[in-house]
Amino acid sequence: AFQENIATLNADTGFGLDVGAESNSFLDNSAHNNQFNGFGMGGANENTFVANMARDNGDIGFFVHFSSRNLFRGNRAKDNAGPGIWVLSTANDNALEGNTVTGNSEGIVVEASTGTVLTANAATGNLNTGYWIREGADGSILRGNLSQANFWGFVLWDTSSSTLESNTA
Repeated sequence: AFQENIATLNADTGFGLDVGAESNSFLDNSAHNNQFNGFGMGGANENTFVANMARDNGDIGFFVHFSSRNLFRGNRAKDNAGPGIWVLSTANDNALEGNTVTGNSEGIVVEASTGTVLTANAATGNLNTGYWIREGADGSILRGNLSQANFWGFVLWDTSSSTLESNTA
C-alpha cells in the first residue's frame, strides 16, 4: 500500500502505475505542483485510490489510461491545468465514487472507455465542463452527481447507451 506520501515538483507525474501494476492501494497521498499529472496510470488494473489529493499540477489530477476495474473513492482534484479526473482509451469498468473536482479546466472526463460508473461525485467551479462523457464512452452510468458553477454541467457527446439518474446541475 502507498499511504500518506507526498509527490511534488517532479518533471512528469507525481505517482505512476504502469503496465502490469495490479491490486495496489493508494490511501491519503498528495501529489501537487508536478509538471504534468498528479496520479497517472497506463495498463494498470484493479487498483484502489481512496482519499488522495491532486492539486496544482501542470496537466491532469488523476489520469487513467488503458487501465480497467479501478476504484476511485473520496479523492480530491483541485486547480489542475487539465481535467481533475480523465478516464481515457479503453479504461473500462472503472468506478468513481464521492470524488470532488474543483477549479480544473474540466471536472471529470470519460473518453473511449466503456462501463464507467460515476456515483455521488461533485464537480464545482471548473472552467469548462463538470462531466464530459465523450467519444465512445458507451454504457456510462452517472448517478447522484453534483455539477455546480461550471461552464457546462453534464455533456454527452458521440456516446451511446449511457444512463443519467438523480444528478443535479
